[in-house]
Amino acid sequence: MEQPDRPMGDLEELLFAIEITLVGLVAGVLAIPYDSFELTMVAGGLALVGFLRAAKIL
Repeated sequence: MEQPDRPMGDLEELLFAIEITLVGLVAGVLAIPYDSFELTMVAGGLALVGFLRAAKIL
C-alpha cells in the first residue's frame, strides 16, 4: 500500500503535467465552436498550470 505522504516520482509528475496541459488544450479547441468565454478561461488556466508544473516552477 502506498504511503499518502510519498512525493510523486519525476516521471509520474511529468505525466501528470502533460495530462493537465492536454486537457487545457482540448478545452481551448472546444471553446471555439461553443464560443464560450468560461471554457476559454479554463483552457488557459489548465494549460498554464500544466506548463508550469512541467517546468517544475509550480
